[in-house]
Amino acid sequence: MNSVKRKAYRLDLQLSMCGFRFGWAGIIGLIPWIGDVISLMLALQILHRAQTIEGGLPASVNLRMLSNIMFDFGIGLIPIVGDLINIMYKCNSRNFILLEQYLIKKYLLGATIPDPVKNEVDMKKKGAVDTKKKGVDTKKKGEVGQASTLPVPLPPR
Repeated sequence: MNSVKRKAYRLDLQLSMCGFRFGWAGIIGLIPWIGDVISLMLALQILHRAQTIEGGLPASVNLRMLSNIMFDFGIGLIPIVGDLINIMYKCNSRNFILLEQYLIKKYLLGATIPDPVKNEVDMKKKGAVDTKKKGVDTKKKGEVGQASTLPVPLPPR
C-alpha cells in the first residue's frame, strides 16, 4: 500500500507553485496526446499495484478506480483546459483514497461488525428464530439487527 501511496503522491502532489500542488502527471499531460497516454499508463500501473493486495480488489472498487482513470484520460485529451482539469482532478490520489477506504473497511471494520441480514437468514435456515412470535427479542446482547418490538418508555417532559 505504501508503494501505491508514494506513486500517487509523486504523480499528483509532489510539486508546488504559488500554494497550488500538482505532480508529474500534470506536467507530462501537457505534452499533446503522448503525454496523456503516458499519464494513462502510469495511472494503470497504480491500479495494477492496488490489485495485487492480499485478497485482491472487489469489482466495485476496481470499477471506480478504472472510471477515475478513464475520466482523467478523456478530459486530458482536450487541449489546455483538459490539462488544467486533470491537474485539479488528481485521479491517482482519488484512487489511493478508494484503496485506503476499502482496506480500512475490510480489515478494521469487517472483522468486528456482523452482517445482520446474513445472520438472520442463517438463523432462520437453522430454525433458531421463530418469526411468528411478536414482541420477543431473539437477538443476543450486543448483536446488530432489527429493533425490538417491546414498548419503550417516553422520556419525561
